[in-house]
Amino acid sequence: MTSLKMFWDCIFSPRLVKIYGNGPVERLYEPKTFEKWGDQVINSLYVIWKIGVYTSPFLVGMLYQRGYFEPDGLITLTKLVTSVGVILVVSFCIRGMGRAENPTYTRFLATLQTAQKDLSPSIKQQLNMYDFEFKAWPVEYKSTVEHRWVYIFMINISY
Repeated sequence: MTSLKMFWDCIFSPRLVKIYGNGPVERLYEPKTFEKWGDQVINSLYVIWKIGVYTSPFLVGMLYQRGYFEPDGLITLTKLVTSVGVILVVSFCIRGMGRAENPTYTRFLATLQTAQKDLSPSIKQQLNMYDFEFKAWPVEYKSTVEHRWVYIFMINISY
């Protein structure tokens, strides 16, 4: 069994896509069953959410017409939203458990965490062996100079 910190880190870590080996060897990352199931549920709920956002004017009108904004209907809507929230949280936990049990993913996560603490050239070379979500790439440059922005407003008044 893995530690709780590893489980927590795996819940909120980036998606791993491909692993590059030494030389021309490369392979797609194959998630375990739990990680795959959790990702499918999360992605399905994301698509449903986006469709709901775009169709919300129609959905709100339909729900209002059917009486879901009255006290009895709000109880039903609350149960629905709570159920979806619980399913989402359980899906994140199951995905994290699947990632924590996968030795390939834990090696990637250890390399990523080391790179986020100190990005040396050797660690960067190890990190380049993985293709993952770019938002998790460690920051390579930090500005130490304080920049002050000066805004000049020009007003042109003509009579």
